[in-house]
Amino acid sequence: MKCPNYFSIRVKGDSPIKKPQDLKRARIGTSRMGGASHGYSMAMVKTAGLEKDVRFVAVGRPAERVAALVAGAIEAFVETFNWW
Repeated sequence: MKCPNYFSIRVKGDSPIKKPQDLKRARIGTSRMGGASHGYSMAMVKTAGLEKDVRFVAVGRPAERVAALVAGAIEAFVETFNWW
């Protein structure tokens, strides 16, 4: 049985980012470069046509991603999860 993977983009509640195109020039946090969240991030920005307009930043586990978002080190982060 194969488990589907899902992902979501997280931003601060008061962020001006409301849709993928708003991520232009954004720093997107991932757990690590080459990991699942980085792969999903790359797919999302490619679909939105932003692959040359964003930067990826490896910020670690979920708590560190939230801390980086709150501190302003990143504008968004990708969260992945499996649905069983």
